Amino acid sequence: MAANSLMSMPVAKRWLATVDDLQQVVDLRHKAKAIEQYCRSAKQSFAVQQDAAEIKVRAERRAGQLLAEMKERGERDKGKGGYRQSLSQSSTLKSLDRAITCADLGLTRDDVSRWQTQAAVPKPDFEKFIAESRASQKEITSAELRRMGQRVKRHAERKQKLATAKPSSNGAPAFRLLLGDAVLELRKLQAGTARLVFADPPYNIGIDYGRGAKADQLPAKNFLRWCDEWFAAAIHVLATDGSLWVMIGDEYAAEFCVKLKSLGLVLRNWIKWYESFGVNCTNKFNRCSRHLFYFTRSPRSFVFNAEAVTRPSDRQALYNDRRADHHGKLWDDVWLIPRLTGTSSERLPHFPTQLPLELLLAVVSCASDPGDLVVDPFNGSGTTGVAAIQLGRRYLGIEKEMRWWRESEKRLEGTTPAGTARSKGSMRGRRSRVAHVAAAAG
Repeated sequence: MAANSLMSMPVAKRWLATVDDLQQVVDLRHKAKAIEQYCRSAKQSFAVQQDAAEIKVRAERRAGQLLAEMKERGERDKGKGGYRQSLSQSSTLKSLDRAITCADLGLTRDDVSRWQTQAAVPKPDFEKFIAESRASQKEITSAELRRMGQRVKRHAERKQKLATAKPSSNGAPAFRLLLGDAVLELRKLQAGTARLVFADPPYNIGIDYGRGAKADQLPAKNFLRWCDEWFAAAIHVLATDGSLWVMIGDEYAAEFCVKLKSLGLVLRNWIKWYESFGVNCTNKFNRCSRHLFYFTRSPRSFVFNAEAVTRPSDRQALYNDRRADHHGKLWDDVWLIPRLTGTSSERLPHFPTQLPLELLLAVVSCASDPGDLVVDPFNGSGTTGVAAIQLGRRYLGIEKEMRWWRESEKRLEGTTPAGTARSKGSMRGRRSRVAHVAAAAG
């Protein structure tokens, strides 16, 4: 097989811009892929491989456009006598002159889905990706274009959700603070309405939240019985594609994991939050981390916005590897986010266990979309609500202590989506810190 058996790049671009024959486009794509693989195995020049790869992804993009057009025609023509089944209902694709099936074209449903996702990338972004890949001698891959298409679709969905979210009087997404017991108030909420439930409950280690230290020192069986109650109530309010995030210390982490699994939730990550400094101990290792469980109701259907929790990979930052993903890599399951000091400007005076806003911005941004409902059954200082409002989510918090209910309400009333600019900055800071930890460990 010779590399010059493929049409030249200028000819291919002009032809693909006008061709309406899906069969010919698919044939060109298969041929370009075969030549790309041959050039790689024969160790021909990288420029020749790039030419074949570019024609391949251009053909996939055009095929995706034609498939989308056929689907649209099929749906539009249902009530006009000339009925054509849409691709979403059948594997049959009917063009204007003859019936074509996926099998005729050598396509699977996965092929169709992937190419339509690639076709969602706007033309300027597509051309920029091609130009940057060539300039940096990076492989032109279909996988990267699919990720770009997925981001475009998610962005459109979020924009639509944010447009339909009901604002409060100060222009921020609506929030509610309920004063009462977490279990009782959760049970009153409509089932399946929260996309994200974040819970940082009392740890039963003698913290005074306003009713004395003994109120947080129950016998272990009584504490775990109460946890069973709020676990069930939190799952009741969780949407079918929602997630439950739970923060807890060492004393009950193992029990929490076992109990939540037994309730039918799916453990996606057991994250360790490294606080950078913690409690000084004299007869055991110092404690400077906490457990953060990430559970979903469904093993497959859930919201996870990867771009919210990415950092530069070593391939990008150290080696300038052309195979590196432009958008970096996902965080690891150890998060370095410093705990709040007593003099921190964001700290609520006298609240004993306030979490840093950086931590909640990461959780809320990756596990929910704009307009979604975020619930925190242990509102405390209201940090989850601040993150939700800054990121355009709706928020519902539950707090049993009047003092903290009042203080956090004032804090939330002073929060608007304008704070998103600050949150983006702190997210960049988180990426750099996580990258620093990874480099130090590696």
